[in-house]
Amino acid sequence: MLIYTNEEEVEYGNAQELEYGGSETRRRALENQIPELPRALKHNVLKDHQLRGLAWLQHNFLLGRQGCLLADDMGLGKTLQVLTFLAWLIERGEGGNEPKFSESAPWDPILIVAPLMLIENDGPWLSDMGKYFEGSIFTPHLFLHGTEIQRHRRADGHGKETDIGEAVLDLERLRQWRVILTNYETITNYQHSFARMKESWSVVVTDEAQEYKTPSTRISHALKSLAPRFRIACTGTPVETRLLDVWNIFDVLQPGELLGSAKEFTEKYEKPLLDTDASASTPVHLLKERLKFDAPDAFLLRREKATLGDAFPVKHEHVLECELSPRQRQWDRDLRSRKDSGFENQHPLALIDQLVKVYQHPALLPRYEPLPCEEAVQQCPKLSEVLRLLRDIKAKREKALIFARFLDVQQLLADVIRAEFGLEVAIVNGATPRYGATKRQSENRSNLVKRFRESVGFDVIVLSPDVAGIGLTLVEANHVIHYGRWWNPAKEAQATDRAYRIGQTRDVHVYYLIAKDPRGEFRSFDEIMHDLIRRRRDLAAEFLAPMPAEDDLKLELAREVFDDQLQQDSPVNTISEEDVRLLPPDRFEALTALMESKAGAKVILTPRAGDEGIDVIAVSKTEIRLLQCKHTLWDNSIDTDAVNELIAAFDGYRARRLRSASSRRVIRAVLITNGPITRQARRAANEAGVHLVVGGDIKQVLLKTPCSLGEIEAMEQRRLGSMPDTQAAIDRFLEGWEPR
Repeated sequence: MLIYTNEEEVEYGNAQELEYGGSETRRRALENQIPELPRALKHNVLKDHQLRGLAWLQHNFLLGRQGCLLADDMGLGKTLQVLTFLAWLIERGEGGNEPKFSESAPWDPILIVAPLMLIENDGPWLSDMGKYFEGSIFTPHLFLHGTEIQRHRRADGHGKETDIGEAVLDLERLRQWRVILTNYETITNYQHSFARMKESWSVVVTDEAQEYKTPSTRISHALKSLAPRFRIACTGTPVETRLLDVWNIFDVLQPGELLGSAKEFTEKYEKPLLDTDASASTPVHLLKERLKFDAPDAFLLRREKATLGDAFPVKHEHVLECELSPRQRQWDRDLRSRKDSGFENQHPLALIDQLVKVYQHPALLPRYEPLPCEEAVQQCPKLSEVLRLLRDIKAKREKALIFARFLDVQQLLADVIRAEFGLEVAIVNGATPRYGATKRQSENRSNLVKRFRESVGFDVIVLSPDVAGIGLTLVEANHVIHYGRWWNPAKEAQATDRAYRIGQTRDVHVYYLIAKDPRGEFRSFDEIMHDLIRRRRDLAAEFLAPMPAEDDLKLELAREVFDDQLQQDSPVNTISEEDVRLLPPDRFEALTALMESKAGAKVILTPRAGDEGIDVIAVSKTEIRLLQCKHTLWDNSIDTDAVNELIAAFDGYRARRLRSASSRRVIRAVLITNGPITRQARRAANEAGVHLVVGGDIKQVLLKTPCSLGEIEAMEQRRLGSMPDTQAAIDRFLEGWEPR
């Protein structure tokens, strides 16, 4: 399949209607923001800014353009705007060069591409279709994922498309659906099939369009191979770390003359941003002019909550100060004095990670051991302040979201809140594997969120900031507590917007907890991070201005904390032992169980199939370790997918199989691999509190506690055959059953 990239020079494109070419009547209608509402819309639920957005989408389509970018701020209802446009388009039927929307199949399908959580049954795309539109307008529709992909394969379609280079899906069967919803991974894995549809696609909608911001990636190439009549991209963050991000999105939407080649774009807009003598606003201003920003015929539409006046309730931000405990203060002084020690794990960037933990609770260092709830509160004034705040929220019979990244902190918060208020606190993480959560994991997450939404009066849910990127809406809460803060202001804002978005009817209160030195002798880590986030948030007010990468933000934080110039670590290459490398994957799991057993734990080796993502369970008096094993024969790197898979599995076990153990033992997620692990995966694991055991660690364990092949085979014989057997073994262990 030949893909033109437009990177060095413009190889393909369409100059059609770059300038305004509509009728005078249409121009006046657009300037007056008068949209044409589809009959299928059950009632006019669109707010004023959504009506203007609909008019803008209709205008771009009628101009004959190839596509446009809806870049509204998070929480402004982009999904409903696009669905209303699509319903209007379907009702137009067919004519001329417009898409084919006849009364019966075959259709020119509408293709909606989004992260999996947004297009599942409880996601906004399908739920908005059912909530706001007459039932038949988008039917029949297909959620093309999992078993549905297999049902739509050709009888003679064998093998992976990425391997054989041929289409394996039945294209005529795909044309029996008016609307097809799928995720980015499916588009990538079946790009030959999707590309073979050619002009049969009527409209392609891409949600969270920053997913394909990087040129020369598989997903970017897959989307550029499609040839629909019209394209719509939706994202509140069209630029993340490079201005080139928005070029690649537009190279999918309106390739060619509009922004030129990547090389031309970089010379004209991106390189001037690096000129310290020039104003950073100049290239961004020129880019906005090229995209006709704020003009009636703009290629890009952006609205922000702050500019919509009374359309949204007021957002109140509160900085809640508390004191460091004596133990936290001692840890702070100790960690910040170690930067020049030269010892292992004492690099300032590693020390930042430890400071993040100790400021959330001193018991997290050196290794978290569960505490009685009363003692946990006494040791941490920040935790005590959260409980005080929650008492006030309870008195108002309102709900709160608490954001915390580390798995241990999430559980600690849930335990303490349960002990104080008698609430069963749900914990929801946003990490999902590349190929999506399992049906059971999705149902578990949906049930937790549904229970919180439907509960009456005071309630609390604990979330990872990663849910900010998956479209979760929780307007039932109007209090947002950032307990475990991160140095990326964009992620923090996205987290807040889970509650501060369309559908919110009450003022929203956002709380930032800042622990300070009780003696006033130094600026605390919390104070330094708060100042950094506030400063970077002010600079990020321009939505097309790139933010520094997360590693660069961490480096900036470390420089301020340690008042030093730092260099990032070079990648660490781990080397596995030859005998471990040659083990089959199931025997590597048995080796893991054997090492845990020799360390004093009671172990469960889960079934080979259907283990719900956990390979080994190790139970001791103080903790339960849920281990996922990743074996590699040829030193293949383990990436962030493995960490996300483990977190998803961890959530399922914690919610369904270990509920009674949560308050008695800490539940720890552990990823063990004999191969190397990428820097991105290390960072993701560190952020979530996932423990890593890599090749070098395995070597050290084996040096201290030898394990023979005979012992590994003996452990393999203890593998359980089913999940009911696994649950029974867990219950016996937790009740004090001692294995032979």
